[in-house]
Amino acid sequence: MDLREIGELVRKRRESFGLEREQLAEMGGMAGRTLYMLEMGQGNPSFQTIHNILNALGLELIVRVKQSI
Repeated sequence: MDLREIGELVRKRRESFGLEREQLAEMGGMAGRTLYMLEMGQGNPSFQTIHNILNALGLELIVRVKQSI
């Protein structure tokens, strides 16, 4: 899943909960602009930022690490 897909998931979930962007940003401990950029699939959010927002939406972040030899 790339950043654009994550952003779309976050936006749809936020809207399904009836939350304004600023409300969710506050719940996730970030600026509204940061959340806006994430929802647009832009910027370079940290792992922690993505984790905080998904957690606020009741979603779990599962990371798969691929090792190449």
